[in-house]
Amino acid sequence: MKRIGKLLLSLLLILLAIIGFWVYQRYDPFDKIGKNEKVLQPEIETTGIPEHYLAAAEGDIADEVEEYRSSWRIHFFNVGQGDAILIQDENFNILIDGGDRNSGIIDELKTLAVDTLHWVIATHPHADHIAGLIDVLQTFPVINVLDPGVDHSSRIYGNYRELVNAGAISYTRGFAGWSYSFTDDFAMEVIHPDTLTQYDINNSSIVIRMQLGSTYALLTGDAEHEAENAILASGFDIDSDIIKVGHHGSKTSSSNEFIAAVSPEWGIILCGEDNKYNFPHAEALAVYQANQTSLFQSDTHGDVLLLVGDSTYEAFPEFTGIFVPDALPAPLRVNINSAGIDSLTLIVNVGDVTAKRIIENRPFKSLDDLSRVKGLGLARIAAIKEQGVAMVTD
Repeated sequence: MKRIGKLLLSLLLILLAIIGFWVYQRYDPFDKIGKNEKVLQPEIETTGIPEHYLAAAEGDIADEVEEYRSSWRIHFFNVGQGDAILIQDENFNILIDGGDRNSGIIDELKTLAVDTLHWVIATHPHADHIAGLIDVLQTFPVINVLDPGVDHSSRIYGNYRELVNAGAISYTRGFAGWSYSFTDDFAMEVIHPDTLTQYDINNSSIVIRMQLGSTYALLTGDAEHEAENAILASGFDIDSDIIKVGHHGSKTSSSNEFIAAVSPEWGIILCGEDNKYNFPHAEALAVYQANQTSLFQSDTHGDVLLLVGDSTYEAFPEFTGIFVPDALPAPLRVNINSAGIDSLTLIVNVGDVTAKRIIENRPFKSLDDLSRVKGLGLARIAAIKEQGVAMVTD
């Protein structure tokens, strides 16, 4: 009997181990809420401007609130080291990236009383852009998803792709030239990547130019110089009032030639406080300084809300403070007789090819002497002088 008892006990333990292993294999930590399950939202009255924006704004902004109530709102969320942007009007919610896991994006969306996302756009498969979208796809009804269709081997990307493919979501692979109009004056156009060239993951980022009335916003994901050069060569109109600074302000993005073509008045850098990459880099900040672009930084200003009217826009940061350009070193100057290619490309109208020609034609006695460089005519030299970055010393 004792032997039989021990045998039965052993069999029971084996059975329990098998059941435990089966449960473990089937458990998906991401599968908490059904993708299309409606989430009850708190009953809150909202003007579209969260209280922390109103508290931080100086003076009475009641007039601005009323003016923009029926127009557009762009929320640049402070989600740490990652990107998350929400664009809204009275009828549509468009989320671009969701930050990393535990980014707080769900709380941000609930605070704004979002109940449906009409478009979710994943710019590329890195975790600091799509991991938060897993929670989003499990929490809110999502109608459309747009991404570049780039595969990635990570488990996070695999979970994201399973959620996109699992239900009634309409999926679109974004490529240059694809566009979508919400209304006559509210539209988005993908200007990168093209469908013919294979890029690395960052340079495969979907780059979108949003039209909001007469205001344009360029949203660049983690696009780097390779993608920027491809966009410049494509002939797309990229002139924009607002830019989401590429790759969190990395020096691998925001070439002077590209930013000069965009000519943004405002730029928003989304980066984490004391991040291990030291974003934003001084080289990128110098480009925006040279192009007279005012910057907000999420690690300094928190969430940044842009209210966009038919022909104007205003910014309301969560935390007021000095714009980044005011904290930069002394004005940037580049000696054309000694600078390397990277520094020379900070000069307006000077790309990599022109920079090499400048080096080949040294020395120069004055900026006017740049006329010896192929591709630099009188008009371009005049613009170089006006920018005030180039200088000549022995």
